Amino acid sequence: MNWFLAIALSGIGIVLGIAALFGVTGWIEWVLWFAAGALSGILIANNVMERLFMHGFVAGALGSFWSGMIHLAFFKTYAENSPEEVARFKEVGTLGATPLLILQTTGLSILVGICFGLLALIAGRFGARSRQDIIVPSSLAKPEEKPNQKPPQNQSPS
Repeated sequence: MNWFLAIALSGIGIVLGIAALFGVTGWIEWVLWFAAGALSGILIANNVMERLFMHGFVAGALGSFWSGMIHLAFFKTYAENSPEEVARFKEVGTLGATPLLILQTTGLSILVGICFGLLALIAGRFGARSRQDIIVPSSLAKPEEKPNQKPPQNQSPS
């Protein structure tokens, strides 16, 4: 598992969380999340040879988590710039906006993680990385033999 790559790609969630603080919500936010997932999938497929889904899941889930934590930490700014989102929380139940935002962050983190993981699998399947490495992984390839090399002689200790 390339933790550095997964955590670095989760930084996209920080950027999108800050954007949502200033009113970038609704359908445009979903388009930006999809674009972030596609970009992450391509970068994962180009840099990782195995466990593509796991890398995508971690990057997406952490990114969504960071975004939700930014919304919670700066809830007043989020509520001022996204009144329609806060109104939806009030329609849902009596818990209040903050507890519902925590529940939403948890659920969306899992959902976004699954979507990023699937996008990484798709990117890996459709040519985002070299096919030679997939057909014969370097760990399974036989070492090349030199044509004039003699086999090792059994030497007995004298």
